[in-house]
Amino acid sequence: MNLVLSGYPLLERLPDETLFSWVSRLHAFWGLGSSSDTSLILFGHQLSRISHDFPSGSSYLNKWYEGEGDFSRINLVDVTLLKFYKPFMTDALLASSIRNIMQGWGGALRERLSCLSYQAHTSHPLKACPDCIVEDMSSFGWSYWHLQHQFPGVWICLKHGLPLLQLSSNSAVTHEYVLPLASISSPHREDLKLSSLYPISDLADFIISVVQGEERIDGQKLMGMYQCQMMKRGFLDGDGKCDWSVIADDFIRYAQRVGDLSELHFFPETIQKSGRVLSQVLQDYQLHLHPLRHMLVQNWLWNNPSDFLNEYHEMMADVSTPLWKSKCELMYGNSFSDRSELTALYASVKGSVDDLADVLGVSTVLLRNYLKEQGIQLRHYRKEVSGGKVSRLVSFLDSGLSLGGIASELSISRQAVCSILNNDEHLKSRWRGACFEKFKQLARSRLKSMDSDLLFCRVSIADKMSPEICRFLIRWDRDWMIAYFKYHIRKWARYFVGLFEMTDSDVMLCAQILMYSIRHRVSSSYKGVCTRLIFRRFIPGFSSFDESPSRFPLSHRLIKILTGNKF
Repeated sequence: MNLVLSGYPLLERLPDETLFSWVSRLHAFWGLGSSSDTSLILFGHQLSRISHDFPSGSSYLNKWYEGEGDFSRINLVDVTLLKFYKPFMTDALLASSIRNIMQGWGGALRERLSCLSYQAHTSHPLKACPDCIVEDMSSFGWSYWHLQHQFPGVWICLKHGLPLLQLSSNSAVTHEYVLPLASISSPHREDLKLSSLYPISDLADFIISVVQGEERIDGQKLMGMYQCQMMKRGFLDGDGKCDWSVIADDFIRYAQRVGDLSELHFFPETIQKSGRVLSQVLQDYQLHLHPLRHMLVQNWLWNNPSDFLNEYHEMMADVSTPLWKSKCELMYGNSFSDRSELTALYASVKGSVDDLADVLGVSTVLLRNYLKEQGIQLRHYRKEVSGGKVSRLVSFLDSGLSLGGIASELSISRQAVCSILNNDEHLKSRWRGACFEKFKQLARSRLKSMDSDLLFCRVSIADKMSPEICRFLIRWDRDWMIAYFKYHIRKWARYFVGLFEMTDSDVMLCAQILMYSIRHRVSSSYKGVCTRLIFRRFIPGFSSFDESPSRFPLSHRLIKILTGNKF
């Protein structure tokens, strides 16, 4: 203990301890009667329950938690489940995720990151090893939550070989501050069947090794590694073709070994489903899928995590030769022509990658990787938009015109326009930016055209506007939407002049309530009425309203309207 906050001494973090665990130990150490009191001291809010995976309010914590030794600043990657997701994140996505946690949007971040399959998410239950509890009590005098144990797909303690036990309220999203010793009891040792736990233990070892390796995964390289490893395993022939029945049978047998885990509900049971699950992963060049899905395929193809990591390190170290050329070209036994000859051949088949793959005797997927790494453009389509059409093409792209509209204006095929954009990242970026701005202005004008009185009645604007526009504004133009709501809330508040005093915090809370009432109504789980639970779950600091509603008279009146006096 080398820091004191407002008279409360702080404990040092223990090895592999989560931020939730550290705060839970502080709560027990300080002996405060309510979890909300601890939250107020550390996070600046009075929530009695927080999420253990992405605790909100760390921005407030870092304001004072700085300057001395190990307490320099909290690295959220090392104390939250961001550590699990980091290897499959871009720098921009990681920075955005950290910002979401610090600004209090941990729940929204969980919804985005934890999606395993269509409309299904990992629940991130709290887990602990019974032997670790005893060992930690002996070594540190505390039982605590280990970060490795919380990784999705990890249900075995690698140190003791025991299955992890989860908190009884495993379906809960948030928890009061609690430690393993007080919440999890040890099972009878004779009830454990260690021999049947090997596949699950093997998967846990693979996941922890990949995460602890802290290697940032490149999606393009990873897809090439999948193809090469499938060739080594005999799943692909020399032409890059495969027999899905053989691949599906092998993958299904692997799925049956580890498929008992609740997180793996999406695992296939038929050849058709197996093909769909695998094809999604093998074509995920942007790494949009959940990391667990990739690590399951990696565990199936490589089995040994060191083999996978070593091969990835070797591939990343050899920057002079593309992965496709260094690994896959040798397996095909083909020697490619130089770039000029290959470009000419590409143009001779009129830009058809499939036809070019047939001519060269390789697979289309691997050829696309090679063409992209070599920067080969669809030059024959450039001729179709040469001369005066080039400037018109650029102007149409900057205006956000649809691909079909551009093709119609230039009298060329839509495929030609798509090819130009797919092979010119600058043009594609300009067109996407223009489309985004065009839709944003459309969404704003649509909201402005609505009667502002609909904001303050049970017939919500969400019932009159397109759900697509509502979701777009909430996700991509939230600041403008909040400012727009605050303007109309102040106009609405003039009707109550003299009845109560209007404050900025009250207006801001009203704006957030309006935004989340719209978000709730456009969601697929909408049940017909907004409730206090919805607002408490998604609006940071809503507990302040619960504690003293008299400080927020406008918000109180608005909630009564939106909930139909069921508040």
